[in-house]
Amino acid sequence: TTDKKTRDKAVKALGKWVSKKKDFTYLELMKLWKGLFYCMWMSDKPIVQQQLSETLSSLIIKVPREGVMNFIAAFWETICAEWHGIDRLRLDKFYFLLRRFLSYSFRMLKENDWDLETVEEYTSIMINGPLNATSTKVPDSIRFHLIEIYLDELEKIVDVADSGEVPTAHILQPMFHLLAHTINGKVFKMVAEEVFETILKKTGKHFFFFFFFFVSAV
Repeated sequence: TTDKKTRDKAVKALGKWVSKKKDFTYLELMKLWKGLFYCMWMSDKPIVQQQLSETLSSLIIKVPREGVMNFIAAFWETICAEWHGIDRLRLDKFYFLLRRFLSYSFRMLKENDWDLETVEEYTSIMINGPLNATSTKVPDSIRFHLIEIYLDELEKIVDVADSGEVPTAHILQPMFHLLAHTINGKVFKMVAEEVFETILKKTGKHFFFFFFFFVSAV
């Protein structure tokens, strides 16, 4: 619907529903995200679009732990499948949605105390989904955008106080995987510059020990 009040009421009810339901099938989640995709599609005015992006992305931290990974995977599968149908005038609001969704994904990891198994489940979704190095089902523009914002959004979520406990190298595994397996020169260049050169400037030469360890492992 294009009516904001009706849409807000529906999305609020959805938040309560997903927080209680633990037995979503993947097909149900795909249908849910297709509906939410077009809910976003119909939203107008920047402030409305930003609020909706925030609300939809925040569902990640409301979904029960048992279903959150499928919830995230279904979002990315839907976005990749529908992306080429987005016209130029609507792209900005969807780029903003991707940014907020990534941010809330990192927030979910933080709320799970950066549990390594949870982190690896998440990075596996990203490696097999929107940050897959070779899949033709993933639009390059999604890859490019995620590469640009990945480190930035992670840094916003990681507190200085708990930075020593964050398995950063594991969270960056999708970037290591891209660097090791992409055949797209632009993707390689972007990962090297946007992620690893940035880290190198901030952390110093010792980061390369992590770099070579993970590249050899992927």
